[in-house]
Amino acid sequence: MSEKKAPSNPSPSSDLPPFDPQGTESIESIPSRFLLGGLITLKDDGRWFFRGEWIEHAGVCHFLQKQLRRTAEGEYWVVNGPQRVMVQVEDAPYIVREVREAERGEVWIRLSDGSQEKLRPETLHSHGEDRLYATVKWGEAGAQEGEGHIARFSREAVAQLATWLVEDEAGRLGLSIQERFFPIAL
Repeated sequence: MSEKKAPSNPSPSSDLPPFDPQGTESIESIPSRFLLGGLITLKDDGRWFFRGEWIEHAGVCHFLQKQLRRTAEGEYWVVNGPQRVMVQVEDAPYIVREVREAERGEVWIRLSDGSQEKLRPETLHSHGEDRLYATVKWGEAGAQEGEGHIARFSREAVAQLATWLVEDEAGRLGLSIQERFFPIAL
């Protein structure tokens, strides 16, 4: 008895990019007809702009933030079905909107895309005196395994984080979480 082979029917749209990519994609792998640039900007304050005009609609902004992915080249784009729209990110691709304490003394954060995760205090760093950042979304949204994305703390989130801010014996500023000190890299 011979085995039947499944017929080989190549899809006529086999060059379509994935509608919901799970890994990191390269700009080179996307056919040019599905790649748009120069349209969308994510400002340093977390506001979205289309061709220089502020996008005021909260639903559209939420969609853009949820669909934001990093390319293999380290740039950002919004994935909309097979289409990839390049995004000029002025500062950080995510904003920390809220900081709160959870069970067992853990510190959790809520990001601009609505996701929540445990803060990794060892990733905290500052650029200048007025901006605090952390690394978030490890292995997600186009990041390779073991990599994350930069998120800037909003002023409200910095104020909420003040509960854990301390200065150690050496005069370094950091967080005290679960009886451990995490210095903020300057």
